[in-house]
Amino acid sequence: MLDLSNLFHHTCYVESEKGIFDAILEGHIDFESQPWPNISNSAKDLVRKMLIPDPKKRITSAQVLGILLFVCFLLNVVMYLQFIKLSPELLIVSS
Repeated sequence: MLDLSNLFHHTCYVESEKGIFDAILEGHIDFESQPWPNISNSAKDLVRKMLIPDPKKRITSAQVLGILLFVCFLLNVVMYLQFIKLSPELLIVSS
């Protein structure tokens, strides 16, 4: 799990929950410090959408859950396809 407090360390010094809250409201998000350079752009985009201060514009928790479930489904499909490719003999049924 990503520590979202890392998003705010370079743009402003944050020591408290209120500091993190204020940084979100002001839009001070830092994706340059670790571990963010190694995180995909689509994951960063999801975090940006979750941190939008205006609730009417922010992604809902149901939408986030739907995205995460879809990603998990895709990962399972990819893993299954890799498994089949690596071990096709497991699909052969002996009589």
